[in-house]
Amino acid sequence: FPAVVKYQNDYYPNLAFLTALNYQSQIDKRAYNEITIDKNSNILVSNKKIPINRDGGLILNWYGHSQGQTYEHIPLYKLVMLMNGEKIKEQYDFKDKIIFVGTTATSMADVKSIPITGAGETYPGVEIYATFMNNFIDNNFIKKATPKTNALITLLLVVLVGSVVIKTKSTPIAVSTAIVTAFGYTLFTYFAMMFGNVWLDIVVPIISIITIFVIAYIVKYIIKSRDFEHQYKLATTDGLTELYNHRYFQDQMRRQIAQSQRYNNEFSMIIVDIDHFKSFNDTYGHQAGDAVLRQVAQTLKTNSRSTDIVCRYGGEEMSIILTNTGKEEAIIKAKNVCDAVAQRIFKLSATQTVHVTISVGVST
Repeated sequence: FPAVVKYQNDYYPNLAFLTALNYQSQIDKRAYNEITIDKNSNILVSNKKIPINRDGGLILNWYGHSQGQTYEHIPLYKLVMLMNGEKIKEQYDFKDKIIFVGTTATSMADVKSIPITGAGETYPGVEIYATFMNNFIDNNFIKKATPKTNALITLLLVVLVGSVVIKTKSTPIAVSTAIVTAFGYTLFTYFAMMFGNVWLDIVVPIISIITIFVIAYIVKYIIKSRDFEHQYKLATTDGLTELYNHRYFQDQMRRQIAQSQRYNNEFSMIIVDIDHFKSFNDTYGHQAGDAVLRQVAQTLKTNSRSTDIVCRYGGEEMSIILTNTGKEEAIIKAKNVCDAVAQRIFKLSATQTVHVTISVGVST
């Protein structure tokens, strides 16, 4: 409701506001002369604080339905009849009453939205002004929460829902938390309006709850996927060489055999053994032996196709499963691997290097 109209940094009172000031001046003679607007956009009149926005508008505290349920409606023609001395069956007592005379047609629909509680129900214009007067007398206007307050509430709701969704392992608990939080906050805004005359944002917080719920679930899914990948890697990978371990080798062998039987195709396998590895460990130590194992494994991976499966079979033995590969191609591959290892210089330390050779066996 436009209590005052702002024009060129000055405020001009609405007729209803002037009427309210006229009423207040009967109680407090200073009401007309001591009107100020504080830094929080509140109109200060006597002991009353009226919250307005930057354009001079305020939120009316609507007391109830129209159609005579909130205020007594008296047709103007009956007043004219009384003024002319005519008799009517109704008895009206106007003593100590504030009387508003105005249109009872639908009003302000073109410039201002008004509360509508049912299809086809309208509110008369004069009742809007009467409600403003009533709010003024009762000092009972609706105060809208500040943007900082709404932002803080939204942040708290987001943190609550997000933390529960991330931490809990139960999907029903996560969903229930989001629903209960949204419903509880909606109920809280209702009671804040009804008993505290405070208007809190509801659309942005509810959308934020839904958004953080979705985001938290996505993040949780990503974390869970990464954790699964990490666990799977630990279960299938040899810690020293970072090749697939013996269990994975056995699983892949069974799978390749099954595919070969089903589709009648070939696959091959290369078994690799590092030459004289026991005596190498005795000469250079086990740490040097581990370094050689890692570098041999790296060489095998570098010289293998993306479809080849390089595994640590056990000890100093390694294997390469060659999918869809015949005998001749497998032998060529084995020779290439032998040459690559033989030509590589293996670093045992910053100053010490050695050459290593391997022996291989090929089966198709």
